[in-house]
Amino acid sequence: MSQKNTVIIVVVKHKRGCEKTATVINLSPELAKIGLTFLVVDLDSQTNASLHIGKKHPSDVAVTYAELLLSKIENYL
Repeated sequence: MSQKNTVIIVVVKHKRGCEKTATVINLSPELAKIGLTFLVVDLDSQTNASLHIGKKHPSDVAVTYAELLLSKIENYL
């Protein structure tokens, strides 16, 4: 059994318009090309990273991260 190391890469900055989304959507396919498994977590209210990688618009999702964090969805707790 081979041992796998976990690496966490976070792209974050409070300032708007500083290419965070572009960095994530361009880095993701490069990580996939070298055989890495990864998870993109898009917490931006505009959800541009999610939309660029082909995921649903927030209005099409039953539960948002904000609702889960604020414990507003009783069925999911």
